[in-house]
Amino acid sequence: MRYFPFILWVAITVVLIVSVTSDFAFGKSDVRRWLIRMGLALIWPFAALSRAGREVLFKNGRSI
Repeated sequence: MRYFPFILWVAITVVLIVSVTSDFAFGKSDVRRWLIRMGLALIWPFAALSRAGREVLFKNGRSI
């Protein structure tokens, strides 16, 4: 049970990376957007801790 947060982070991060990569592969985003979204996919727990980070993740993240 003590590894649950790490397992949860890895599972969600893998799903986000697959989503970001598939958007890039099928032409929905360019390299700049891919890099930004890949960075957010890796550090999403830290972004979720602040108000501005939550706005980027949940509201503005679709337009990035």
